[in-house]
Amino acid sequence: MMTTSPPEISITLSISPNTYRFSNPTPPKLSLAVASNADRPLTIFTFHRILNPHLALAQRRFILTDLTDGLAVPQTNIKLQRPSFARMRGHPDEEYYLEILPGVSTIVSTAFARGEDDPPQPKAIVQRRVVLDENGNEITARRSKLAQGVDGLEAGHRYRLDVAPEGFNNVWWRWGTKEENLMERGSAGCMLHWEDSEKAALVFKTIEGIEFSVED
Repeated sequence: MMTTSPPEISITLSISPNTYRFSNPTPPKLSLAVASNADRPLTIFTFHRILNPHLALAQRRFILTDLTDGLAVPQTNIKLQRPSFARMRGHPDEEYYLEILPGVSTIVSTAFARGEDDPPQPKAIVQRRVVLDENGNEITARRSKLAQGVDGLEAGHRYRLDVAPEGFNNVWWRWGTKEENLMERGSAGCMLHWEDSEKAALVFKTIEGIEFSVED
C-alpha cells in the first residue's frame, strides 16, 4: 500500500574538506544528503529553501557560530524577488525542482563560499570589500562585507554550521517524479501555483549541525 501521509524528510550535512585553508583557492564543498521515508517518489520546489544550498547560503538559511568565542557570525543576506516560476521541462527553473526517490539519498552540493570560481578571502579582506588577485594585490569589489560560507571567516577558528528554521517554511511539494510534475511549454499548469502543492506539510527531521575549521 502506497504512503498517503506526509513523508518524513531527513537531511545530513557535510563539508569537504572539513578543514579549509585560505592558501587553497578552491572553496570546500557543502553537501546535503536528502532522503524520504515514503515508498513512492516526490518532487520538492527548492527556491528560497534549504534544499537549494547555493541560494540558501546567500539568503541566511544557515546559522554560523564561531566556536572560538561562541558568537553568531553575521552573514550575507541577498534578497531575491521573483514574480513567478515556470513548471515546465527544459526551462531554466527546472533546476529548482528536486526529485526524491524511495530508498535513495539524493545529494545536492554547492561551493561553501560565494561561488565555485571565487577564491574565499579572510575576514580582514572581506570587510574592506576587496579581493586579492593572483599576485596578492588588492582589488576593490562590489560585494557584501559579511561572511558567506568560508569567505569572510577567520583563520585559526573553529565553526559550527546549523540549519535555520526558516529554511523549511511553506515548502511546495507533490507526489511523483520530477518528470511527472513538470509540463510541456504552453500547456495548462506550466507555471508554478502554490495551491497545486500537496495540502499536508512535509515533515523534516531534526538536522544535526556540523563543525569545521579554517586555517591560513
